[in-house]
Amino acid sequence: MSFDAGDANLYRYVFNSPTNYTDPTGEFAQVAVHVIAAGAIVGVGIIINAHLKDVGSSRGN
Repeated sequence: MSFDAGDANLYRYVFNSPTNYTDPTGEFAQVAVHVIAAGAIVGVGIIINAHLKDVGSSRGN
């Protein structure tokens, strides 16, 4: 099992100490989902922008 981060560390969000750091309300996961979604949107925008610049430069614009 691996993740996009490149490892399978399921306890990274609690600093590798699940008995000392917890998220009993589950709010951290909600924040993380929003941050990941925003990052994905920005990443797609960067890729599209780079592609459009590439297409424009290949047409001589």
